[in-house]
Amino acid sequence: MDTKKKRVWMTAGAVLVGTLLFCSGMTVGAATDEPGSAGDPLITRSYLEQQMEKMSAGFECITLKKGETLTLAQGAQVILYTGNATIVGSFIDTTAGSLASAGTKVQKYHSYLAPADESGFTADATCVIFLSGDKH
Repeated sequence: MDTKKKRVWMTAGAVLVGTLLFCSGMTVGAATDEPGSAGDPLITRSYLEQQMEKMSAGFECITLKKGETLTLAQGAQVILYTGNATIVGSFIDTTAGSLASAGTKVQKYHSYLAPADESGFTADATCVIFLSGDKH
């Protein structure tokens, strides 16, 4: 076999091996993970907003300006989405499984449950809160 034919066969073989490796990677799942999953953690803003919209079903979205206080009824559930706030009264941090007392900074994305009337949040900066339950 002459040199030219050997080069053609070697190139064809390399292309075939490369194609097989690529296809096997796809089959194993290298490019098939669900967006936002542990296998593909980068997500788009629209995907995040879509997921937040699903999560917020049954919740009221409330915006508090700096210095405003939101006082809740017993059994209300709240989640701080953006901004900063401080607890007034006490809450059960159901995400951490602990009691959060007055003066404690509210953790973003944690779910809080009001154990009694007059529990609430005071906004340290403009914030968005999702509320399920009654407010005073």
